[in-house]
Amino acid sequence: MAFTRQLRRRIALVSIATGAGLPWAAQAQSSTVNGTVALSSQLVDRGLAITQDTAVLQGAVSIALPSGWSFGASASAELRDVSPPAEAFVQASRYWRIAPDWQFQAGLVYYDYPGRGGGAFNRTEGSVNWIYRD
Repeated sequence: MAFTRQLRRRIALVSIATGAGLPWAAQAQSSTVNGTVALSSQLVDRGLAITQDTAVLQGAVSIALPSGWSFGASASAELRDVSPPAEAFVQASRYWRIAPDWQFQAGLVYYDYPGRGGGAFNRTEGSVNWIYRD
C-alpha cells in the first residue's frame, strides 16, 4: 500500500514537471517537440544492471522552447512486469546567449528507480555549462 502511494506521488511529480512547459508550448510557434520509443535487452545505468536480462520498453518526450527552456521526461519498464516502472527521469534546463559565440546553460535532472535498490539509485543532478559556438 505504501509503495502504491509512493508510486502515485512520483507519477504526479513527473506529470507536473512535464506539464510545466506546456503553457509555453501553446504560445511558442517554433518549439521543438521530440519523442522516442525503444526496446532494449536490459536497462543499464552507469555500468550497473538495473533490470534482469529481459526486454525493456523505453519511452521519452522532450520540448525545446525558443525562450531557452527545455523540458523532458522518460520512463522504462520490463515488458514482463511493467509495474513498477524500472526507471523514470525528468529534466529541465535553460540556456542564455551571453555573446554571439557564447552560451550559458544550467540544468536539473531527477532519476527515479521505483522498487530498485531501496532508493539507492535515485538521484538529482545539476549541471552548469559554458559553450562556445564558432
